[in-house]
Amino acid sequence: SSTILDYNEIVTEIKVPALPAGTKSIFMKFALRKSIDFPVVNCAIMTGDEPRICINAIAPTPIRAYKAEEVLRGKAINESVADAVGEAAVDGAHPFEATKYKLQIAKTLVKRALLELQ
Repeated sequence: SSTILDYNEIVTEIKVPALPAGTKSIFMKFALRKSIDFPVVNCAIMTGDEPRICINAIAPTPIRAYKAEEVLRGKAINESVADAVGEAAVDGAHPFEATKYKLQIAKTLVKRALLELQ
């Protein structure tokens, strides 16, 4: 197995690239209680020439919503585009029976996040 750090090393710097010009980004979380609570669903969105959409807490790992990115690419954000992107974000998802309700929350959260970026 490979390691990133040796046992006697520590991380001293993390570089995060600046967003490309003309992009906006947002992170939105739906939780039942205050900000320290685990999310029921969360999403991260970056708009621009190459949009990125990721939803989390509906599966064991974060899900990159490629179909939703294609729906958004090249379009101005409005109510109908945000609806379509939200639908596409969960298109093809196969949740457990006990977590099916999270799909509707994810659709709505993606829509709300996009409308915040208008």
